[in-house]
Amino acid sequence: ESSSSLGLNYLDLPLLMKVGFLQGDVVPYLTAGPYVAFLMAAKTKTSFGEFDVKELYNKLDCGLIGGVGLDIGISRDIKVGLGANYGMGLLNILDSSIQTQKNRIIKISLELAFKV
Repeated sequence: ESSSSLGLNYLDLPLLMKVGFLQGDVVPYLTAGPYVAFLMAAKTKTSFGEFDVKELYNKLDCGLIGGVGLDIGISRDIKVGLGANYGMGLLNILDSSIQTQKNRIIKISLELAFKV
């Protein structure tokens, strides 16, 4: 009997359009746009140990991301945001022409915005 887990760590750069629906202290919004992500680490853990498997994966991924959220005005100069996004990778992340694997991403964010 054995078990394994895979951990992929990416640095992703989204380019999102944000559209708010109301004015005031609490503003719901939608976001949507593309992202590009760079593979930073890929490790698998098995009952035999932990192994670096970065060479099995493409170093680049890109896809589409969309989400919802709320901006909450704390004061005139400070806002707190709470958001949730879902992303779909468009590229095969495996360095293989035989198998296909694509990223699916769920993100929860807590944001702090202030005027400078």
